[in-house]
Amino acid sequence: MKKFLLVFAILTVIAYKYEHGDFRRLAEDPLNPETISNPVYAQLKVGLETGGRSYDQVILVKTVDQSDCGKVQQQLENVYGPAETAKVHQSWNIKSSECKADLEPRYLKLFDNRPMSVTYLSLGRGDLKERESRMVVWGVSVDESNILCDGVAKNQKNRKGIVQCIRAVQTES
Repeated sequence: MKKFLLVFAILTVIAYKYEHGDFRRLAEDPLNPETISNPVYAQLKVGLETGGRSYDQVILVKTVDQSDCGKVQQQLENVYGPAETAKVHQSWNIKSSECKADLEPRYLKLFDNRPMSVTYLSLGRGDLKERESRMVVWGVSVDESNILCDGVAKNQKNRKGIVQCIRAVQTES
């Protein structure tokens, strides 16, 4: 009985320490760490011309490292490539696709959810396999950016992270 109580006590301590993080670091998946400390950002810029208007979209994804960024970059290029966009009768043109350790300051502040001149989509990281992302559309009014963001946000039902529209700064006319 004493051995059973000793084993039970040891397992209880191990379970407690695991639950509170002492052993969690040992079990952490290096491909999906809890904290992304030295991110590499996937940055995809795409354009669309339709109805006499031109739209530019920037998608930014905070990734673990260069390898993770390359995978995300490929996924984004597939989504915005000719085969996929033809399915929805749009023709997005990929203007640039790159992995960057340093983002432009105007894009880096998006990861602090700071408002800008248009409303943009903020996708938080809900589990270790999700990546924090931002999507901005240029060439639209504030009202149009609100509508676009709300529509895209509604289609993120499978995402575990917080999905929100960061509303544009209201300027006085």
